[in-house]
Amino acid sequence: MSPPILSSPFLNLNTINSILSSPSPIPTEQRIQLLEAKVHLLTSSLPPLIKPPTPQGASEIPDEKSKRDDKRDKAMFEIDKIRIALGRSYLQQKVPDHIKAEMEFGVVDRNCKGIIKRIEKSTSRSDGGINIDALTREPDKHWVEDVKLLRIDALKGMISVEEGLGRSARAERWRKTIEEIEQQE
Repeated sequence: MSPPILSSPFLNLNTINSILSSPSPIPTEQRIQLLEAKVHLLTSSLPPLIKPPTPQGASEIPDEKSKRDDKRDKAMFEIDKIRIALGRSYLQQKVPDHIKAEMEFGVVDRNCKGIIKRIEKSTSRSDGGINIDALTREPDKHWVEDVKLLRIDALKGMISVEEGLGRSARAERWRKTIEEIEQQE
């Protein structure tokens, strides 16, 4: 379901961005509505995740698929940054909405894990024992690091949610996950 703020015909991404970046403070409830609308508009403009089947006998060129996945991952990364801000906004309300915040942080965590998995998979494909992709396509270390940092932000948000709900064991689980991510470097 689309956010109620989308019913206004004057709101588009440019308008939402200018309102969010204005120097005057925006009430938390309005900020949440704008961020929800922005996420909705951006996700509805993403290309479909599943491509229609190709004719029998024809196969998709791996490099073409990789480029499409990279483009989608970068778009999802930008949307996930907005989701982090949205989750934080849910926690800043007079009565924090821990459930909605948990949902947003969880989506970011899942997306980041998927991006990292696809990057690792694309660099480990092999043909006859020779790693062709690793020779021709090395992942951008800054990109991987940015994804990991965004995932850590999401997990820190999850810690705030779990502590707010009185779930100290789950908060500890997220702390351990953050430590594992930081040690992977």
